[in-house]
Amino acid sequence: MKRLATLLSICLLANFALAQSSKKSSDADYFLLKGNVYEIDHLEETEGKAKDTQVIVFQDDEIYVAFNTSKNGGAYEFYLPINYNYNVFYGGESYVNKVVNVDARQFPSEKKARTIKMNVGVFKDIEGYSFEMMKEPFVMVKYNPETDVIEPDLEYTEAKTVQIEKYFKKIKKDLNKKSKTDAKQKQMKTAQS
Repeated sequence: MKRLATLLSICLLANFALAQSSKKSSDADYFLLKGNVYEIDHLEETEGKAKDTQVIVFQDDEIYVAFNTSKNGGAYEFYLPINYNYNVFYGGESYVNKVVNVDARQFPSEKKARTIKMNVGVFKDIEGYSFEMMKEPFVMVKYNPETDVIEPDLEYTEAKTVQIEKYFKKIKKDLNKKSKTDAKQKQMKTAQS
């Protein structure tokens, strides 16, 4: 489980490093946000492309664009103007939403727009459990003028990843305990019959 979450974090962060060299010629001040949405089953420790997922982009707290990945097999792509703060919600009604904050207010104005590649993993809600930690952004992206790189806050993302891992460990423990209790109750009912 920890390896899967760590692998996803590494993939997400590696995409940022690779995306910095990807620039496209343009006459507008914008950046390209693109990637794939994956469905992760933390209990079964599996993943696959989430082919029917909503991606909603809020620009300065107002809906800017909404998209469903069903026609693109889990892929999404948006051209977004710089000089705004964005919160991107991945998941919609089918999943626990994962929020990514992209602070583009300090992105440099340039003819060749930068590309941010972001593959995001989402998961389904589990009855009886509240994922309060997912209400805040999972990843926070900003421009670093010293290195001229658009980058995520690595420490913040790692802390959120650890928080999710611990919560799923608790859920697994609870579900295993419940399963054993249910099995004992079933055996007792069978013995009484």
